Amino acid sequence: MLPNAEIDPLAAGAPESAPAHEATPPHTSYKDRLNRWAIARVENSQAHTIVARFRSHSDAEGHLKFLRHQFPEDHFIIVFEKQVA
Repeated sequence: MLPNAEIDPLAAGAPESAPAHEATPPHTSYKDRLNRWAIARVENSQAHTIVARFRSHSDAEGHLKFLRHQFPEDHFIIVFEKQVA
């Protein structure tokens, strides 16, 4: 399991009496859920900019190699974007 993957609130031991709107994640479109892997350019210790999004981790890794070759002075990382509640 990925360390930053989302956890289902009901499976994590949330009380069954919790209101339905708190137990279910917000509705997102199918397209929004596809590209969850992203490459971010790290600007300093607290700021980063997303430069590309991908459906799979391996696609992100391939593009990361390209970016590091083209821009060796910049620092890039792969991140998994969690669904915002």
